[in-house]
Amino acid sequence: MNLYYNIEKYDEKGLIYKSKQRKAKSFVKAFLYVLYNRMCANNWNDDSPTENTSGSPQGMFNQKNYRSIYCPEGMNLGPAGTSEWGIVVGSSNSVVQAQHYRLQSKIGNGWGSGQLLYGPHISDDSVTSVEPNASFNISRIFKNYSGGDVPIYEIGYYIYANANGYNYFCLMRDVIAQPVTVSDAQYVKVNYTFQITV
Repeated sequence: MNLYYNIEKYDEKGLIYKSKQRKAKSFVKAFLYVLYNRMCANNWNDDSPTENTSGSPQGMFNQKNYRSIYCPEGMNLGPAGTSEWGIVVGSSNSVVQAQHYRLQSKIGNGWGSGQLLYGPHISDDSVTSVEPNASFNISRIFKNYSGGDVPIYEIGYYIYANANGYNYFCLMRDVIAQPVTVSDAQYVKVNYTFQITV
C-alpha cells in the first residue's frame, strides 16, 4: 500500500498554492500494531503494548472486544474543533523515526497565537477502483485566525480507540518536503490518498 499527500493553501480570493503530490514515508510503529491486532492477535499474551500519543505504553486488547481494538463508528475522522485525532499538523521538522508515537510539536486547535482552527474531515464515500489502482482520500481544513503566521512542517494521523480505555495512537507522521506558512485569515487543506497498485 502506498500513501500520498499534498497541501493546498487558500485566502479570501481562493486557491493560492498547491503542493505536488508526494509519496509519504510516514507509517510509524503503532500502524503495524493496529494491523497485527486486527489480523493476527489471538489471545491476551499477544497484547504487546505500544505508546499512545501521551507516551504511555498501552496494549490494544480491551475487555469489550476481546480480539481487537474498538474504534467508535466515524470517530477516527475527528470532528471539527478537536486536535486529538484525525489529520493533525505540527511545527517540528525533526527527522521521522519508526518509534515515533506523536507529532513532535503538534499545533493546537484554537484562535490563540500559533494555533489553527481544526475543521471537519472530508472523505470519499467509498474506495475508487480503476485498474491497476484502487484508492480513497481523506482531507481536513485548518484555518488561521490567530493574528499572525503559523508555519506547518509536519503532518500526521491519529486514531481514537478503545484499547483498555479510550486512547489516541499516531499511525503516520511526515515532515513535509516544503513547509507551508499559513498567514492570518488563510487556511490550508491537507489531503491524504491511500492507494494500492497491482
